[in-house]
Amino acid sequence: MKINRILSGIGFGIALWAGIASGMAQGMTQEISQEMAQGKKQGMTQGMTSGEYSFHCEKDTAEVRMFLTENIVGGSGATEARRKREAMMMRVAEAFKGRGADKWIYADSLATLRINLDEFTPLSFVNTVLAMGETAQNPRGGWRSFGEELKKFSCRQGEDAGFGSLMWHVSDWSGDNIYRGNLKELTENYDGARSMTLSLDYLTRNRDEFAALKNPELYEEVRMIEMGFRNHKIPYLPRQAAGNKEILEDMRNGDIIALVNDKSGSDTYAVGVVVIRGDGPHLIHFDPKAGVVVEEAEPLKRYMNKEAKYIKGFRWFRIA
Repeated sequence: MKINRILSGIGFGIALWAGIASGMAQGMTQEISQEMAQGKKQGMTQGMTSGEYSFHCEKDTAEVRMFLTENIVGGSGATEARRKREAMMMRVAEAFKGRGADKWIYADSLATLRINLDEFTPLSFVNTVLAMGETAQNPRGGWRSFGEELKKFSCRQGEDAGFGSLMWHVSDWSGDNIYRGNLKELTENYDGARSMTLSLDYLTRNRDEFAALKNPELYEEVRMIEMGFRNHKIPYLPRQAAGNKEILEDMRNGDIIALVNDKSGSDTYAVGVVVIRGDGPHLIHFDPKAGVVVEEAEPLKRYMNKEAKYIKGFRWFRIA
């Protein structure tokens, strides 16, 4: 009888805990749904601030939490955790396909970092996917952690000081993030790597496109930053290297590819996230011409050859 009472008590405890856990899960789902509904109701008119960065609307907080709830990385070993993170970054990139252009960066006079999962620039799309992958490493990571990770990848030295701290050129972005240990570059690890010299002055050359650059002091700050990229040496792998067996075997989901051009003013034609398909690596990126996030239908080498007029080759990065 005593044993039966003990077993009965254990069974009741298990059932009670299962009920509590189920209720917690339902509560979280309901809360996220309510936040997303509220975000849709308020639309694009209300921004949420948190520290130095702001949210485009309340819907973004709910969507960040939803991604993280579904994609907590965890794992019994480093290799398993890495693979889960790569798969999670691929899913996030895929989920953003069809989302549009961020016009706020051109129109805002301060242009501090803003979290916006509906609209992107080429680099803000990449930074968002990277930040989601990093946040998912932490089982307790939430939208606040995501905001800090986004700031880490997006802002020079990881500090949001307005428009001047938001990195526009891939050479600026990669150099800063590699120096701080956020990224590593694989471009020069393979045979056939080359380099070219470009001056990067797109922002100062196109000052009238950016409301923030009407401020003379900010314009001077940005001009001095771009002065540091006069005659800048840029490493790259030629287009045909994307068919190299070693490179194809080494490329992973979630790697970052920047397609370089030789046009003075800017150093890239496109920058995006790698997804591995049956016919090889494809690129998901924000395409300024289409005005939305797209996945290129052709594998990387074929796509670059199709756009050979604009693309000399590619740079290859990976989250550190």
